Amino acid sequence: MGFIDFAGSTVVHSVGAWIGLAGAIILGPRIGKFRRGKIEYFPPSNHNFIVFGVFVLWFAWFGFNAGSLLAFDVSVTTILLNTLISGAFGGFGAYLISLFFKQRVSIEIFSFGIISGLVGITAGCAEFSTATSAFVGFISAFVMFGSDRFLLKKLHVDDPLSAVAVHGFSGS
Repeated sequence: MGFIDFAGSTVVHSVGAWIGLAGAIILGPRIGKFRRGKIEYFPPSNHNFIVFGVFVLWFAWFGFNAGSLLAFDVSVTTILLNTLISGAFGGFGAYLISLFFKQRVSIEIFSFGIISGLVGITAGCAEFSTATSAFVGFISAFVMFGSDRFLLKKLHVDDPLSAVAVHGFSGS
């Protein structure tokens, strides 16, 4: 039917998003997150752990995407390159977003941008060109940021890891 879903990305990220949304709704917002009509910002407790976690995920994503081919041929290099490029441009898009909206580089937005680029490329990493992969990664960061703000401001869903925005919106 023309639908390409490399590595079962749609199922994996959809399940992750729905479980994340259910958890965020059941647990509710963190104490003090919505105070007198204002949304409070809670800074992360350890930036080193965030960066290390993203590094481990990005490294493992190469194995997941390339290993999903179940063969070792020349198309593995395209899959690896597209995964790298999309993650990098997701981080670049998030870097620009954080400079524009926060007037500083936000480690958590930058990190979530990298992951949203990786999520966004997974379904098409075997089919896309390098330029398309860069575009997908870049746009995935904007989709992640916008949907995260929508969930927070309009629906009052407190998702500290942006799992719903990253997996549910960037992965769709």
